[in-house]
Amino acid sequence: MYKLSITIMRMLGFIAILNAIILDFYHHLEWVNSYVQYGPIALFVLYILGGAFITSKLYKDREEPEGRKLSPFIYSMMITTFLTVIFAMNIFVGEPKSNIFNISNSEFWIFAVVVPIVSKLMSKNGANAADHG
Repeated sequence: MYKLSITIMRMLGFIAILNAIILDFYHHLEWVNSYVQYGPIALFVLYILGGAFITSKLYKDREEPEGRKLSPFIYSMMITTFLTVIFAMNIFVGEPKSNIFNISNSEFWIFAVVVPIVSKLMSKNGANAADHG
């Protein structure tokens, strides 16, 4: 049951972020507003907080079951999907409302390329320091 809830949480998070990305390109439509675009993300955050509270009560004296770590393959597939959607929407739909998804602005490249690379390098350096230190 625990692994099922983790899987559902991952799918809901993926869908909420994908929804926000796609709807950012349709800002000119009258029915697309902040509630429609960012509402699923807010619900996802509430779901995470509620799940963390319930899990802390259920596993108070026990060790949490395995399955909390996101596999590197799934993580890379999610990032690849997000980047593919962002590039396709920029090419076929036009410019988004926010600059973070606009491939012609530097904010996108910092967010999508530089931050993950630096994060990966920092995590490798931290792992090497912990092994040797």
